[in-house]
Amino acid sequence: MRRMELRFCVTVCIYLVMQTSGVLATSLRQNKDSSQLDSSPAIIERDPGDIWWAQKMTGGVKGTVSSMVSLSCKVQGVSKDKLDIQWYKDGDMSRPITSLKKKVIKKDSTLRINDLKESDSGNYTCLVNSSSAHLNWTYEVVVTKGKSYPFISRGPVNTTVEEGGTAELSCEIRDSAEDISWMQWVLQHSINGSFYDEEHNPYLTVLKVSSNISTYPSKFENPFNLVLKNVTEDDEGWYTCIVRNGVNGRMYKSAYVNVSSNLSDLVKTRTLFSLGVPSFSLLDSYPVIIGVAAGLVVLIVVVTAGLLFFKYKQQKLRTKYQLYPTKELVASQPLMQKPCRMSINTLYPPPPRPVRLPYDAEWEFPRNRLIFLEQIGEGAFGIVKQATAYGIGRVPKASTVAVKMLRENATPSEQQEFVRELEVMKSVKKMGHHVNIVNFLGCSTLGGPLLVIVEFAKNGNLRDYLESCRDGINGYGKFVAADDPGWYTKTPGGQIISRKSLISYAFQVARGMDFLSSKKCIHRDLAARNVLVTDDHILKIADFGLTRTGDYYKKRTGGRLPVKWMAPEALFDMRYSTKSDVWSFGVVLWEIFSLGGMPYASIPHEDLYNKLLEEGYRMPRPPLASHTLYDIMVRCWHTAPGGRPDFSQLVCQIDRLLMASLSDEAYLDMTQ
Repeated sequence: MRRMELRFCVTVCIYLVMQTSGVLATSLRQNKDSSQLDSSPAIIERDPGDIWWAQKMTGGVKGTVSSMVSLSCKVQGVSKDKLDIQWYKDGDMSRPITSLKKKVIKKDSTLRINDLKESDSGNYTCLVNSSSAHLNWTYEVVVTKGKSYPFISRGPVNTTVEEGGTAELSCEIRDSAEDISWMQWVLQHSINGSFYDEEHNPYLTVLKVSSNISTYPSKFENPFNLVLKNVTEDDEGWYTCIVRNGVNGRMYKSAYVNVSSNLSDLVKTRTLFSLGVPSFSLLDSYPVIIGVAAGLVVLIVVVTAGLLFFKYKQQKLRTKYQLYPTKELVASQPLMQKPCRMSINTLYPPPPRPVRLPYDAEWEFPRNRLIFLEQIGEGAFGIVKQATAYGIGRVPKASTVAVKMLRENATPSEQQEFVRELEVMKSVKKMGHHVNIVNFLGCSTLGGPLLVIVEFAKNGNLRDYLESCRDGINGYGKFVAADDPGWYTKTPGGQIISRKSLISYAFQVARGMDFLSSKKCIHRDLAARNVLVTDDHILKIADFGLTRTGDYYKKRTGGRLPVKWMAPEALFDMRYSTKSDVWSFGVVLWEIFSLGGMPYASIPHEDLYNKLLEEGYRMPRPPLASHTLYDIMVRCWHTAPGGRPDFSQLVCQIDRLLMASLSDEAYLDMTQ
């Protein structure tokens, strides 16, 4: 079909949308003899070779820095010719856009620009050519700086309001209202005096949610203010404003609203007495006098009983710390009695002082941003729970963490130990980051029990993790020769654990301890149970409850001691050094290559003295350790501290074994 010829007119706009070969379109025509534009319907017939846009085209595209935009140039028609599609920027027809290092990707009729920068702003023109038709379209791309996480310049402040009164809280936002996509006010209240349920999850009530922030103030009340009218005791608690933008997450600020009792009755009573109004006669006062006397008697009895109970506890405390010949382990003395001088302070230590929780603004984290999940560990006086932390570590998003806390019945001395562990973790954190040391994230000391927040290790502690691998050992569940490079086992999740894996675990623990020793830190409780395993099989030394800073330390106070991991000088004389940590590292090596076995499993505590010193007993080589590795263990167990290697030497020795295991593996692969 031939194209209709329009005589004596110039077509300015020939059509808007073409869907078939025959289209009703609006043509703007200028008569040759007139300066007026004539708009009238016209039937435009298209040849079979024609093409047209497959979608409604838009002119402007917006993007933010580091994001991505896609520009479509899709056409349709009845042409069987291969289409040639080229893209140009800012009208430069001499330099078509090509795919460069995944920054710009051309696929069919779409241009995608990744990792946007402000310099990517401009006009992008798509030119489509066929043998019989040509189309072009220009997009204006505007790239703006991405928003950071929303910033609350001034949050709500702690407020005390009288019952029945009004409290006003506000959040001042640095960003404009258009940048805030969502805002929420939340109340964390208490039930029966507690802000948390049995699972340690906070009691939360959502008070106000605003999602149309950009329409304020024309349609809605101010979303950044919260007004509490006619408050009651139920309104007392922590109020948190949460703001979010569409780019980088949320930010929180909290304040406490305290509701005081109504004082009108008290004012009324004082007014009556000031006016001289008699309240009762002398005859009516006898019941009152009897009641007061009875109350005094009860008070005297309670005070006397309290004094007697305090005296009894003091006597019990002194009896507890006296030394008696016994075969049982007493933490305040060596395991085996040896002649030595002991001060009176050791025999009768003073009662523990009340524990004062240290507040440190640098590490303080609001406990109402923690959502507790399951319990993942426990110790003699503490437990560890998995939790979700919102906005910890200057990262405005939810993170999975581990939270350590004391049991409710923890003694003052145990509380002091826990506080000291917190201070040690802060000190280690300030010394620098190391991949094989557990990362301290923060703590919560206000508004509840002390919480210590550390990074979460998905696979738990090393001892339990290795123990879980025993059922997956090849060779019908029995140990095979340690020198066999083909040995392997499997975790419950199906992960392969080879001899190389075990050497890698030993190497990582040695590296972490080398870092601590270089910072003059003595761990004193190095054991496989205190080494964590991440989902990437990265080992991290944890549990700094017994850690001390210095080259040498002598323990003089009571406490639980890990006797089977302790060096002789620590076990018998309470003397600790980096060399005593080296002894413990040798025991950890034994645990690794016995897949979580118990050291000295058949030897009672009271026989360790004779076995270790007088008989020179050392644990036998575990089934999965080579003779070279066992030689390293034995040197770690040298009786004299000076005869043991340093951690830097251990790192080098185990590194050579690790490289050799990699070489063996490569050799095996080539021969298969």
